[in-house]
Parts: sequence; structure tokens; C-alpha cells
Amino acid sequence: KDFMFMVEAPRTPAPRPFGCIGFRLIEDVVDVYNVIRGEDVRGDDAKMSDALALMCSYALTFGRDITLKVLRDNPAVSWYERFLFVRVEERPDHYFMRLDTQRFVPIRYNLEVLA
Repeated sequence: KDFMFMVEAPRTPAPRPFGCIGFRLIEDVVDVYNVIRGEDVRGDDAKMSDALALMCSYALTFGRDITLKVLRDNPAVSWYERFLFVRVEERPDHYFMRLDTQRFVPIRYNLEVLA
């Protein structure tokens, strides 16, 4: 069970991809990975935090803790903390973090599966 999403900026006539984000079901957790912002699309009102919120809202439907690993020196550590991920374990090279589902407010979404 591996889910990968392209992140697009709303733009007419066609959306503009600017990143990707994914999660996989591993044992008893949802493991967030490959959170990658490519091109900076300022002015398009597109944010990776919006994509992460949408993905986590969907991931909650699997009934598992939502976790991730991030390198200790990665500037994204503080971004994840602002997003309500908390450090659960500190390892020599990375942090193991878990989404605080008591404080996270899921957003409404419509799921469309493309064949």
C-alpha cells in the first residue's frame, strides 16, 4: 500500500505541478515520505502545507498513527512541528515524528480515482 500524489498549483488553463508527497502503510503506521517541493510557485496560492493537510486527512481513514522520519539537520523539522507533528524519538541522524491527531483538524475532500 503505497500512495504518491503530485502537488499542483491551481492555474488556468491547466494546473501546474510543483511537488510530490506520499505515504505508505508500513506495519501499524502511515509513513509519510517523499515530501518534495520542486519549483517555487509564489503567487499561485499553492502550498505544500495544504497538500500535507489534505494527504493527512485522507491518511486518517486508515486508522493508524501518521508518522515520518526527518533528518535532524533538515530545515523542514520546524515546518513539520508547525504542522502538528511532534518528535517521538531522537536518533543520531533523524527524528521520528507523529502527527498530533488530537490537535489536527482534518479538511474535507472529495476522492476521485482515475483509472
